[in-house]
Order: sequence, then structure tokens, then C-alpha cells
Amino acid sequence: MRARPLPILMILTLLFQTGCYNTYVVSTEEFKKIQESDGADFKSITTEDGQDITITENSRVGVQDINGNYYPISPFNFTISKMQLIAPDDYDLEGNLGLLIDTKEISVKNVKIVNPTNTALLIGGVAVALIGAAVGVTLLTPDCTGQFCQP
Repeated sequence: MRARPLPILMILTLLFQTGCYNTYVVSTEEFKKIQESDGADFKSITTEDGQDITITENSRVGVQDINGNYYPISPFNFTISKMQLIAPDDYDLEGNLGLLIDTKEISVKNVKIVNPTNTALLIGGVAVALIGAAVGVTLLTPDCTGQFCQP
């Protein structure tokens, strides 16, 4: 049986993308709080579930439109009004710089924050898998026989 690296790489990539973040849905009022930094390095907001979370420049912020398209947005560098969302440093679906979305087309506003427990478990799990694979290859390799073996 031969291991196929592409499916394994795809599974690990999926785990890295989903395993390290908690996603929180926020209301428009709370989303407006993170449109400008006001000189602060972070902002505290409340999710729709009632949890208080802290947004930093490293937080992943985004919106999903009514068609299911997700648009990542730079925290503290966008403007949202009753009519539209403007994110000058972000890209639309066609890859054009400057995102402009009608607020009527936005269905979900969310924030993704790193989950330290899941991240540590994921890194530890990958390390254990790599060590286990190395030990398995070492123990399961048959003794060399034939003309190309060195004594």
C-alpha cells in the first residue's frame, strides 16, 4: 500500500484552516465598532451569542453575501453605512482592489479568532503523527538481502 501525498496534504490543509479558528457571528452595530481603530490596537465587541471577544489587526473579519460568497476584510480599515460596505484595501471576487458591497446583499458578518487549544492540539497531533511515521518506517523496514545490501 502506497501513501498518496496529495490527499494527505489536502486533509492537513483543511485541518489547519478550520481547526485553529473560532468563528463568531456579529450584529451590524458591533461590526461597525471595528471599522476604525481610533488609535487603539484592539476593540472589544459582543457576538450575537453574547460572548465578549477582542479584535486585533490579526483577527480575520469578513462578510458573506446572499449568494454565499465570502469576502475577507481588513479590520479597522473599512466603512459600513446603511447603504454600503467599502473596504479600500480588500479585493472583490474578480480580484479588483477595493471592495464595495450593498449592505442589502450582506447576510452574515463574522469574526474568526485563533483558538489556542485547538492550535496546540493540531500541532501536537501532527508532531506525534510524524514521529509515529518515522518509528513505523524504521521498525517495519525488512532486512536488506541481495547484491545491493552492504554488510
